[in-house]
Amino acid sequence: MSTVGCNGLVLVGFLYMSKINKLIAVFISIAMLNIPFFFAFIGLLGVEYEGADSSPIYIYYIAFLAVGSFIFYLYASFLKGLYLSEVVVIIVGVMVFFIHFFWYMFGEAVLRIVPDYLLFFIFFGLPGFFSAVTIIKLNLTALLIKFTEVTFLVIASGIIIYTTIPSLTGSKVTNLAGANYQMLSYFSMFTFGMLLVYATLISPQFRLGFTQLPWYKYLSYVVVIACFLGGVVGGGRGALILSIIYILIVLYTMVKNEVKSITRKGVVSFIFKVVIVLIVFLQLVNVFSDISFVLEGLKRATQFIAADGGIDIEKGSSGRDVVYQIAVGYIMDRPLLGYGPFGAMEQTIQAHNIFLDISLQFGLVGLTFFMFFIFYLIIHSVRNWCFISFWVLSLLFYPMIMLMFSGVYLHSSLFVFCITFFIVFRKRDFLNFYREFKH
Repeated sequence: MSTVGCNGLVLVGFLYMSKINKLIAVFISIAMLNIPFFFAFIGLLGVEYEGADSSPIYIYYIAFLAVGSFIFYLYASFLKGLYLSEVVVIIVGVMVFFIHFFWYMFGEAVLRIVPDYLLFFIFFGLPGFFSAVTIIKLNLTALLIKFTEVTFLVIASGIIIYTTIPSLTGSKVTNLAGANYQMLSYFSMFTFGMLLVYATLISPQFRLGFTQLPWYKYLSYVVVIACFLGGVVGGGRGALILSIIYILIVLYTMVKNEVKSITRKGVVSFIFKVVIVLIVFLQLVNVFSDISFVLEGLKRATQFIAADGGIDIEKGSSGRDVVYQIAVGYIMDRPLLGYGPFGAMEQTIQAHNIFLDISLQFGLVGLTFFMFFIFYLIIHSVRNWCFISFWVLSLLFYPMIMLMFSGVYLHSSLFVFCITFFIVFRKRDFLNFYREFKH
């Protein structure tokens, strides 16, 4: 075969792999944002999902993402083999299943071998692990960052069309195509925060070309504001905290970057930007302060703030103070080992707090191991810190805040994705690939 022929085959193979990699990156950008993407997309279609009893489409959608993420994981593992850190995570996962089986065989309560919460973990949690490892093995992080911005734009479009615009025109909508007010608030503020991060902090080389066009830059800020209003409509308290965290992170990072490269011209430019932002903010406050749904949403979202500036859990937690007390009571009944990883919810209560959930599942022994794991993960992440880590951390804010007030951590694809990413990711491997990619 001639040299030209060989080069042609190599080029065809490269183009084929490039298309496969883009497909995987697009798929995973949807898989890790599975729930907000689903409701936003059907909101764009003008449809309201009324539950599995009315239509099984949500079940098919989640099953498709779970199976697809597993297939891509097998593909990546076939090409790259297994990483040591990945094997450690798998071993820990197997141990959790053995603990569940132990409780099934020897526990006092009558448990199903495959309870609902185990199924939820398989279809929601595990795809997060598969997706994170696949992205790292195939070095698709840069592509994932690019395509995830588009996924957020789809979510934002659904929020704006289904909720924000009708609310602004007098027909207040406090859900997103069937997702309740709380989910609407979280989805909106999460999208608000991430699009704000993209607009202000993500390098152009990690964004698609159209995002650098002047019209899109102006439009993106309109979209960000509209998503914030969507979050206010829902009036979620945790979502409001999430939005504040994103704003503070963006402001801190921007100031830090300005200080690093400070010059006389830079100081003037920075002050000018601050003044412009303040003027725009005050104008927005003036415009939206007379809109009823904005006032109602903010009032509900800030109910946990007492008159003296303290925290009023009883008034502002929607009954979670009672749930916390009940959960603590269950923990005190079995303080050391808990009730099992997947059977705990069937014997106790959903605690609406990740630390209480872990205590119910694994007892104080498990909670202690979890705290040591968090400490290790922080140290490990700092050692491998780079701009990719910042992007993943920005994603992690959403599940971490949500899991402090609601949800179940083992059922959050994004939470599992981010934690797995921080465990498996190695800055050195990514930077070596990135240098080769640039050359």
